[in-house]
Parts: sequence; C-alpha cells; structure tokens
Amino acid sequence: MKQLLCAALVLHAAAVWAQPNETPGDVAATKLLHCRDCATVESVIERKHRHAHGVVWITTVRMKDGRRRVYEQRDRPAWGAGGIVHVRGRGLSPA
Repeated sequence: MKQLLCAALVLHAAAVWAQPNETPGDVAATKLLHCRDCATVESVIERKHRHAHGVVWITTVRMKDGRRRVYEQRDRPAWGAGGIVHVRGRGLSPA
C-alpha cells in the first residue's frame, strides 16, 4: 500500500513539474479571447498639444476584427504596448 501511495505521489509531482508556466502573452491572449469589447494596445505616445496647453497621450489599439482605433487622454495611461484594454465608447480602461 505504501509503495502505491509513493508511486502516485511521484507521478503527481512529475506531472505538475512538467506543466509549462503561463507567460504574460498567454494571459493576454486568454483575456482577449473571452472579452468581447477588448483590444490590443499597439502604441502609447506622449505629444505636446497646443490647444490643450499640456500633454496628450495617444493610444493606438487594434480591435479583434482588425480595425485600428486611436484614443486621446490627458492622464498617462496605465497600459503599454502589447497590453489588453476594454474599449468603452470613447475611452479605454485596463482589462
């Protein structure tokens, strides 16, 4: 009985050790797959804006259907290139 239990523990440990760890890319792909209104951030650029008297952050995203959209905001965004964001009307939020 002890031998069977030891063999089962060894097999379980080997199976757990052999499983690959999730990479950030895997997590992002899973979020994008399950989120209907999500997009992938292609770039985040800081630009000086004369009319806004300050800095404007421009975020370019690619939607699931391949369309590219551009969003502007005054505050520095919490995401970067390669991140996943929710598209909510005229704005973005972290996924």
